[in-house]
Amino acid sequence: MPAEIQGRNELEALREAILRNVGEDRERVVLARGETLFRQGDPADALYFVVSGRLQATVCHPGRERVIVGEIGPGEPVGELGILTGQARGAEVSAIEDAELLRVSREVLERAANDAPETLGPLAEIIGRRLRRNQLAAVLPRLFGPIDAQTIEGLESLMAWARLPGGDVLFRQGDPGDALYILLSGRLRAVAEDPDGGRRVLNDMGPGECVGEMALLTGDPRSATVLAVRDSQLVRISSEAWETIRERYPRVLLGMATTLARRLARGGAPRRMARTAGRVALIPASPDVPLEGLVDRLAGALSAFGPTLRLSAKLCDRLLGMRGAAQLAPDAPRSMRVEAWLEEEEARHRFILLEADPTPSNWTRRCLREADRVILVARADGDRAPGSIESALAAQRSLAHAPAWVLVLLHAGGTRLPSGTNEWLAQRSIQEHHHVRIDDEADVGRLARRIAGRSIGIALGGGGARGFAHLGVLRALREAGVPIDAVAGTSMGAVIGALSAMGLDYETVLDMSEKVFVRGRPHREFTVPVFSIIRSRKLDRLIHSVYGDAEIEDLWLPFTCISSNLTTTEMVTHRRGSVWKAVRASASLPGVFVPVIDGHDLLVDGGVINNLPGDILRRSCGGPVLVVEVSRETEWTIDRREFPSPWRMLASRLLPRAKREKAPGILSILLRTIVVGSDHRAREVKADADLCFQPPIQKYGVLEFDRFREIADTGYEYAKRRIDEIADASLRASLGLAGRT
Repeated sequence: MPAEIQGRNELEALREAILRNVGEDRERVVLARGETLFRQGDPADALYFVVSGRLQATVCHPGRERVIVGEIGPGEPVGELGILTGQARGAEVSAIEDAELLRVSREVLERAANDAPETLGPLAEIIGRRLRRNQLAAVLPRLFGPIDAQTIEGLESLMAWARLPGGDVLFRQGDPGDALYILLSGRLRAVAEDPDGGRRVLNDMGPGECVGEMALLTGDPRSATVLAVRDSQLVRISSEAWETIRERYPRVLLGMATTLARRLARGGAPRRMARTAGRVALIPASPDVPLEGLVDRLAGALSAFGPTLRLSAKLCDRLLGMRGAAQLAPDAPRSMRVEAWLEEEEARHRFILLEADPTPSNWTRRCLREADRVILVARADGDRAPGSIESALAAQRSLAHAPAWVLVLLHAGGTRLPSGTNEWLAQRSIQEHHHVRIDDEADVGRLARRIAGRSIGIALGGGGARGFAHLGVLRALREAGVPIDAVAGTSMGAVIGALSAMGLDYETVLDMSEKVFVRGRPHREFTVPVFSIIRSRKLDRLIHSVYGDAEIEDLWLPFTCISSNLTTTEMVTHRRGSVWKAVRASASLPGVFVPVIDGHDLLVDGGVINNLPGDILRRSCGGPVLVVEVSRETEWTIDRREFPSPWRMLASRLLPRAKREKAPGILSILLRTIVVGSDHRAREVKADADLCFQPPIQKYGVLEFDRFREIADTGYEYAKRRIDEIADASLRASLGLAGRT
């Protein structure tokens, strides 16, 4: 049966079912041409059926001109979306011909739905189609540039609607690129499949994104498998339809080219969207978790990035005006009303926080089913074993398309470092975790930025004593109000980065630095150079005295450091395990300090492979990436034909009147040699960074640890000027500097 005839039959059956159930509780409404039935934003107090004539629906989007989203003719319902969802009118409806309608009040319709809930099924289906058309009308101008209503209608006629249930595959890696898709609602995931059967997630895609356009335009096979994380609505544009669009609508082709150019300029994929979650489910690990307080604070913090809706089962019932709506089973006829309402709310809000019940109820399961990301919230001092709620949701969670799970451990407050996090992680499959002090706005703000894809990360490079400039840069950023959400470091950058991730203040870190590097002088513990120049036992003892037995996963901030594996010749990214051992490995200068033994492998300084790990943060943070480089030299030349003898160099250092010999020593040569291999990578990292700090510290030697305060002050004064000089308004806003002068 043709779709148009089928749709007409559905409308007739729906009208007859509703009118039969409402009996005489309806009234006749007459509109003259040009007269308005209701306006956008009016309360949804009734459902109408067109008896004769035609109506037109228009939507006014903020900052854009009014858009015609459709016409309504005889037999069709009007105002059904507001009735089903309980929201205000989403469009203005006016008569373009003299029209007659039948009006059924909201109260009468509710009574009829209670008596005959089967009538809601067809109504929800019709509403879904209209909602998708409204979504399409809103998305197309964002993808293809300014287009009028006639063009939108023409484009829609060339597209096919597609519904992809959660877990279903849209296309597989290697399939021919015979179509592109536009995601209107839901969530998709791109997965790369390796020849050995392994799979790795490349990206998640949210509403408003194009999918598969590169393969269509180039003719290449699909480069990844794409599946639905949750139920998703799309439109499909086949290769034949695309050729027609190219011929009829050349401006659309230009708009698509602009979209692709922007994507390629960002490295081939939209970074921020990949890390942004629209619907977030918050699941309590146990009934005693103070979930309501966290969700309330989180909603407030997220509202800075866009409209945010907080939903618990009680709030869902109240906003829908339907008692028990949240606890309806998925197959209940009236459950479609909840689904349609959530889709409408997703179009209105940037974020929806789904606050689950403290039991595995229907609402809790719906939260999990509807989520782009799941946050398991637990008391840090609670039972670390999975509780009854987690166990009850295990089957739903184990699905291949299940959303990413995040663990949030709530702390009562204070500055004492968390402990035992590894026990939480060892018993669960968790993608990431966060420590949050429930009354600390900074911790809640950090979680909000992570959800919004706006996390700010800073990468600290290696450079010996010059690394104390990192302290000054961090101090300047903190005083400017720039929040740091994640830290990555190499060598001396790892030493400073770990201290920052522990939450220690500037003066405390300076005091620790004096204890370790000035009074302890581990770089002066020379030995017979069999394994290294420095014996390293004193370094081990001093570093352990600073970090203790803390694990990386126990730090307040997410922390990563880099070392180089001499055994496998690969880069090692330390995200778990002992802090002091990871830092010690990252700062183990080859030939200078004894390598760190890790199992059967030997680990040395990360600067051999990656001395400025901003690329590591770029893959994990969604917001700005800041880098601090302290290893560069102004000049590495020697103004002589040969090196002076060791005795002559020693005399020039010890004798007061001896001529000063200028030549790099063995430690300086070793330090410089280490970073040569990663210099090219560091240049790429700096070019990709949103903000690069390069303090003027060339006059300080890499072993001048006794000048640590002077170096830190130099970094601080430089960073203050650098921050004040930021001219990019978008960058200033993303760093929280928009209102600062």
